[in-house]
Amino acid sequence: MFNSRNRKQLKRYSLILLALIISLLTAVLSKQEPDSYSEPLNTHKFREAEVLSVTDGDTFKVRSEDGSVEKVRLLLIDTPETKRANTSVQPFGPEASDYLTELLTGQTVQLESDMSERDQYGRILAYVYLGDKMVNELMLAEGLARVAVYPPDVKYEAQFRRIEEQAKSAKLGVWSIDHYVTERGFNSAAATAVPSSN
Repeated sequence: MFNSRNRKQLKRYSLILLALIISLLTAVLSKQEPDSYSEPLNTHKFREAEVLSVTDGDTFKVRSEDGSVEKVRLLLIDTPETKRANTSVQPFGPEASDYLTELLTGQTVQLESDMSERDQYGRILAYVYLGDKMVNELMLAEGLARVAVYPPDVKYEAQFRRIEEQAKSAKLGVWSIDHYVTERGFNSAAATAVPSSN
């Protein structure tokens, strides 16, 4: 029934079909395996540190795992000033400092970096976690900070803006003073202005 020529053709087609099946299986299985060249999402950007002291509402000192002592600046937020040279203490600055002190003193935290590791002053820039809570978010939720965007560090900007909007709607903290919060910081003059009669 099958002559020698047909057997050779059948054998050739069988080998081609087998090669296609193996190629297809290899492609499907390799899609299920993680790429061995890519790093797990953000795990390389986290580090643990022990909080030593709080400087103000958005800056504190830590001891890193290697024993070095460094300053950390909370990313994507800004709090009213309490310790800047030539700047008087701004409304809600002490409250922001006190709240951060209450949260962090003596705690071990996780520091998550974004695109920039340090700012112009050499401080570590970080999203800071205390357990499963992000400290940056807690400061915004309490109305003790505003969102401060400095690209390229914008990973949580949309999330932070939603939290900020909730605090603003509730007139919490810095949002309780009309025209106090600006895109560039805090307007201390607004805090001394006569309240409107609305």
